[in-house]
Amino acid sequence: MQTLVKPTLMQTRITIDEEGIQKPIVERILNGVIVQEVRVNAADLQKQMIQSADAWMLYSTILDDAQTFISELFRYGSEVAISDQNDILRAIIDELSNDYRKSDEGLMRNLLAVLLENANIATLDNAAYTKLIRAMTEKLTKIEDPYELQLMFELLLDKVHVFDSPDRQTIKSILDAAVKHVKQFDAEDAINDLWAHLAVIVKKDVVLELAKEHLDDLELTTPILPRNCLFFKQSKNRTVIALEVDRARWDVNLRGQIIEQVGHPKLIFIFEMSGRRIDARVAAVKDEVITEKSKLYRYPFSHVNSNMYCCWNYFPPLKEFRNIESYPYIFLQGERNFDLYDGAKNYRELLAELSGHDFDDEQLVETGKVFADIL
Repeated sequence: MQTLVKPTLMQTRITIDEEGIQKPIVERILNGVIVQEVRVNAADLQKQMIQSADAWMLYSTILDDAQTFISELFRYGSEVAISDQNDILRAIIDELSNDYRKSDEGLMRNLLAVLLENANIATLDNAAYTKLIRAMTEKLTKIEDPYELQLMFELLLDKVHVFDSPDRQTIKSILDAAVKHVKQFDAEDAINDLWAHLAVIVKKDVVLELAKEHLDDLELTTPILPRNCLFFKQSKNRTVIALEVDRARWDVNLRGQIIEQVGHPKLIFIFEMSGRRIDARVAAVKDEVITEKSKLYRYPFSHVNSNMYCCWNYFPPLKEFRNIESYPYIFLQGERNFDLYDGAKNYRELLAELSGHDFDDEQLVETGKVFADIL
């Protein structure tokens, strides 16, 4: 007769006091018989169970309530020691740094925002945070929306305060990185836009100094200028030209009455053009050869104020720039009235006296300015 051997069954049974008064009991049971009984510390028991648990079980447990798990984890860590909390962060950073990780760019940007909003980078572990930021940005292999990158960059600059105490090398490195990125795509317009933006805020003498190396190939040209042109200046939105009119006798139209051959002194007309607007100034001079030091005198007739500005503005639009040489003669031959005349003599009588006679320059009144002052 064959004897049947009963299989060996080893079990472990854990009994926990729900009221927490007694220590948990761990019993080893062989074929239904208790062969060992031990009372253990509850914390040691939990730690042993966690260490023995499979990865999927731990992962599943955390995901059941990830928010509470993380909150309790860091709350306890901050109560015990900040170094413990840093150890957790370092472990997370090390994992994020692994090449096989594929991080979501939106999630990483949000994580970066939280870190920078709630921490002072200057007082924490700089190496750890630098490693974290580098790991996050390196894993963003393709950013579909450039606006996301812009937000991350602006956030970093805002929180790190790079420009509070400017370091030239840091600023240069940032600009070099931006230019290097643009050059990859042969985007010349973008580089020019960057230069134009910087040129607005940089001192003009610095811009000019940097531009000198290009001046050898730079050609400056003017439009065809009038024969009587004394001065020409053109900027982005403004053109200034000064014209000389020799002393002569001109017919004056005073309210429809023509007073013939009235003597006029030598004159300078300065026209300033901005868009369609034309401002004119008129001054008298005594010098035969006009220089920057030539004294300016008040125009001795009407329609010009004490600042030499002309209030008569019936100049036609310019079809060609050179046609501006006609403007002084249009003014001199245009119809006049008594506006802005403040001479000692009666205006009509003055014109009558000068009819057929040259103007006496000794009668001119100084403005206190020289030609260079109004250029």
